[in-house]
Amino acid sequence: MLGRASVRGLVRLHQAACLRQMCQASKRHLSNTSKAALWVDAVRRNSHLGAQLDPLKLDYLHAPKEIQPSFWGLEPNEEFPASELQVGSEVEQANSVKGVFDKLSDLYLGTMAVQFMHMDGSEHRDWWLERIEGNTKEWADVSQEEAHNAARLMIESEGLDLFMTKKFPVFKRYSGEGCEAMLPCVQAMLEAHSDFGGESCVIAMPHRGRFNLLTSVIGMPPRKLFHKVGGGREIPLDGWVGGDVTSHLARDADVDVGNGRSVHVSLLHNPSHLEAVDPVMLGKARLKQEVSSQGAVLPLMIHGDAALGGQGVVYESAAMCNLPNFSVGGTVHLVVNNQIGFTSDRFKSRSCPHSSDLGKMLPSTPIIHVNGDDARQVIRASKLALEWRNQFESDVFINLVCYRKHGHNELDEPAFTNPVMYKAVRSRKSPPVQFSNELVNEGVMTAEEVSALGEQYKAFLGDELKAAATHEPEQESFKGKWAGMKHGAQVDMTVAIDSGLPIEKLKEFGLASVDVPEGFPLHNRIEKTHVKARTEMMEKGVADWGCAEAIAFASLLSQGNGIRVSGQDSERGTFSTRHSVLHGSDGSTHIPLQNLDHGGRFMPVSSLLSELAVLAFEFGYSWEDPNNLCIWEAQFGDFFNSAQVTIDTFVASTESKWLRQSGLMMLLPHGMDGMGPEHSSARPERFLQLIDSDPTNPSQLATSMSLIQPTTAAQYFHAIRRQMLRNFRRPTVVLVPKTLMRGKQSLSNLSEMQEGTTFQPVLDDPNVADSASVDTVLLCTGRVFHSLDAAKTESSSNVAVIRLEEVAPFPHAALQSAVQRYPNASRFKWVQEEAMNGGCWQFVKMHTLGSIPNLEYCGRSPTSSIAVGSPKASAVELEDLVARAMQ
Repeated sequence: MLGRASVRGLVRLHQAACLRQMCQASKRHLSNTSKAALWVDAVRRNSHLGAQLDPLKLDYLHAPKEIQPSFWGLEPNEEFPASELQVGSEVEQANSVKGVFDKLSDLYLGTMAVQFMHMDGSEHRDWWLERIEGNTKEWADVSQEEAHNAARLMIESEGLDLFMTKKFPVFKRYSGEGCEAMLPCVQAMLEAHSDFGGESCVIAMPHRGRFNLLTSVIGMPPRKLFHKVGGGREIPLDGWVGGDVTSHLARDADVDVGNGRSVHVSLLHNPSHLEAVDPVMLGKARLKQEVSSQGAVLPLMIHGDAALGGQGVVYESAAMCNLPNFSVGGTVHLVVNNQIGFTSDRFKSRSCPHSSDLGKMLPSTPIIHVNGDDARQVIRASKLALEWRNQFESDVFINLVCYRKHGHNELDEPAFTNPVMYKAVRSRKSPPVQFSNELVNEGVMTAEEVSALGEQYKAFLGDELKAAATHEPEQESFKGKWAGMKHGAQVDMTVAIDSGLPIEKLKEFGLASVDVPEGFPLHNRIEKTHVKARTEMMEKGVADWGCAEAIAFASLLSQGNGIRVSGQDSERGTFSTRHSVLHGSDGSTHIPLQNLDHGGRFMPVSSLLSELAVLAFEFGYSWEDPNNLCIWEAQFGDFFNSAQVTIDTFVASTESKWLRQSGLMMLLPHGMDGMGPEHSSARPERFLQLIDSDPTNPSQLATSMSLIQPTTAAQYFHAIRRQMLRNFRRPTVVLVPKTLMRGKQSLSNLSEMQEGTTFQPVLDDPNVADSASVDTVLLCTGRVFHSLDAAKTESSSNVAVIRLEEVAPFPHAALQSAVQRYPNASRFKWVQEEAMNGGCWQFVKMHTLGSIPNLEYCGRSPTSSIAVGSPKASAVELEDLVARAMQ
């Protein structure tokens, strides 16, 4: 359904189209003023199609006839006072049709064009009209110093590429050749950001031009780059971290922006999955802004044109722009428009004229198109973009139209598939050469100065190459807020953490989680089943799943930690167990955990209907500060599969690739309870495949992630507390038992959460009176324990059921201790409710070969659809596997 703003936009466009049609049908009945007004409107709307934007001059965009005065029946030499039109001071002095056209051409049809007439709100359109046609021209001033610095940056960019071509001829560097104007564009943004009081900038960008930006703008010593290209490491070797490819290098640094000022820039690591880093950047920027302010932190996305138009994560990320718990006060999108994808040209890469047309789907988002050959206009575009963002806290796009000198990488031959384009590319001078010649002709620089800049930088790179031979990588992470955190091979995940609290504190926090102001118009069912029920639990000294979670949250908040819980129904909880935000019948809200004394920030977030971008956003949020617990909750466990790219390339491997940690928790409701193929399994097998657990090493101290399946409220409480009390941060996947979240089977006494208690990776059978009489031991994880326990009570006393509450890291010692309690057991079975080709079976089998070599499988048969679609059929399957387990 279209929102009101979208409807208004369509109505306005329809009205303009109707007016143009009416004019064509009856031109003689319209006054020249009316015709001219429609003409000026057409120029403003369509300038992006007629401007001189393509440095290759391939003219793939054709200006519509409407921008010509003749289309409207206006003669060039016809006298016409522009003052009769609603135009700015730059145009209103003209007194003929030709004079108006010349002025409009200068303003709209040169090497920069702005799409802004599609925006809702006259305030926004008038802002642009004033800057383009009016007297507000501060943005247009490009000093000689700025021009000189732009030339230096472009010369350095080209110099780096030429140097690496000679020294590393077969290395794929994804060069910046053809898009050198990107560097002065970013530099101008940082300077403008500082002018508006900005302090830091977080950047997400792909491969192309990355080395150029890193070395010339962000200040990475080229020796680090050359050391890595030559086969060295970017991270100190500690026996655990594997590192990443050169094109994913990142850097945090203070960038000089003149006048003794600097902006702290964080260029984030990125995977090769295009645009996947975008929402990660937004999450990191959001937390930085919460600590300072939105204006202080600039989020900058640098896109490739083909990826911008083709990758769905871009659209999901853009949809966050105005949401209260995701907004970052406007993102600047810089599209490095190579006019080609891998080999697909622009006609095969998108269904619209510009890759930046994505911006038109966002409310009040202007798009600035600029020719990459015109460095001054590029600087002006940056100034305009930053001024817009500062004033309206809205996204803005810069479409930097340039080209790619080589193929997708330097070893490709692009003329195989794009001969016309590359004939044009190879017959022209590079942008740095063209701009330097322009400055020489203007007297801003001399030819000797230009030559000296190139030679000096070449000599500098030569010195850096020599230094690369003896370069020793530094550990650049785990500083500042992360100082003191253990990392890599230092991490020991087998250490038990005392995560309990005094019982009086447990009760205090439990009551605080349902503390409602007097007179608050709460829904009567919430009053009964949530507030009163939890109060009664505290009186009885017990806690259910939701209560244990709230107590854990409150305890961490009281210690000054921040907590963010995000998902599509996370304020209430998919199964109505949380109710962290109480809604009054009058529309008011109350969040009890935001009212703790001396508490950290608590942010319950019901997110947009996205998994990929939202999970990535939360990951980025968790990347910023170890003192914030960030939780992403799936509506159903298997919904994470829409975010698999984020899980594979960020969550599972962030420390092994980049020595960067995340304490993200993922809550995935799980259980084979007849809800069909798509609402049953959280696919633990996929996560276990990603975890670097070594089945041949029972003494392994740590893995890249944890995977747990707690079956009691107390275990869940300890898992949450443990995540923040540890001296390291690693992701934890929590398989949440759907039916236990509201069932009495998971109820825990507060004594299980008191001081001296801890998370138990293995829970032994509590109902075995005589361990010597046990001849069969069933191993399992999750809620199937209760089905087995019930069946055992009815039919057999010689069976013990042991639960693995933590599957990874595999609890070798705890499991061995539990098994040794049954010296006469001769049969050991692994029981799971998932299919044989899913669940934890394969992982457990590999990890018990040395200790339980005769472990049998008992579960559902292999299947490709995960679960049957009938609750009745599912129940029959469960009865069957339980019966087989008891045999």
